Amino acid sequence: VSTQSTGGSFCVDADALLHPPPMNFEQFVLPVLEVTPSEVKLALKCVMHTIFFHRALGLTKPADVYLEKLGVTYASCGNLEMQRVVDKKTDEFYESLSRNKQRQGQVKVRFLEKKETSMIWKVLGSQDDKVCWEEWVIQIAVVPAPAAAPGEGEYCSPLRDQLLDCLSTISAAVNQKKDHIPPVPKELTGLQSFYQEVKVVQESASSTFSAIQGISGAKLI
Repeated sequence: VSTQSTGGSFCVDADALLHPPPMNFEQFVLPVLEVTPSEVKLALKCVMHTIFFHRALGLTKPADVYLEKLGVTYASCGNLEMQRVVDKKTDEFYESLSRNKQRQGQVKVRFLEKKETSMIWKVLGSQDDKVCWEEWVIQIAVVPAPAAAPGEGEYCSPLRDQLLDCLSTISAAVNQKKDHIPPVPKELTGLQSFYQEVKVVQESASSTFSAIQGISGAKLI
């Protein structure tokens, strides 16, 4: 997994001056998942639900989801709102790939913290900011489904091992990196998730560094 802390310097621009990144920002770039067209949604839902599960707050009713085709089980929050978010963004990603005839892209899952705007900005009409303290970059590359060779029977997808590796990477990351997680604000007490947003990004290159463009000082671990 690639991870980025804000120990390095950031490019200075107008947006950075108005919305500086938090000092404890962490970015995790997950291994590229090579999937066939029929596996895109299945793989993306698996990874997104796993991320949301590990960042769930108190009152959750976890639900195991078994992918019979792959023999992989993952945990979801068992939350209908999270389910709607995952379904919506999965469909958006799939439709975007199909519409633009792209073979790869990213989904970025971000967790946010509300920061109160200073009085001078409030006077100017600015609202309270939500600052990103953690970002997960899910990378998807679509590959053709190879036909099974004569006598070999049904095609066995390599996605199983990729997903298991990805889920293991997520679990290791959340256990190793904890200091950047902010306190749960009072307004979220009793809810099931931190503030979050999901962005669909189209990619024209498969390089891992394209996933972290715009952030300097990134390093691979």
